[in-house]
Amino acid sequence: MSSPASEIRKIMALVDKNDAALPFLSPAGVELPDGHLLGGNPMRFQIGVVPLELDEEWRRGMGIFKKLAVTIVTFPLLLAYGYGISWRR
Repeated sequence: MSSPASEIRKIMALVDKNDAALPFLSPAGVELPDGHLLGGNPMRFQIGVVPLELDEEWRRGMGIFKKLAVTIVTFPLLLAYGYGISWRR
């Protein structure tokens, strides 16, 4: 992810929040305030700037049979939302 802020702005545009302020973003990552609890997330106890990094390990680590199973299950949604099918690692 080369620009977290631009990617989050794209998401905000999808939900018609183009003018929303993003005070939690900093050039170094996301600033998490005290008490930003989200159940089950191990980062819920972190406070301060947390760097945003692209995580591709799940793509590299997923075997072909799991990819096929996920593609079959999600195929209608892939079509509905205009996603392509890729078998690249």
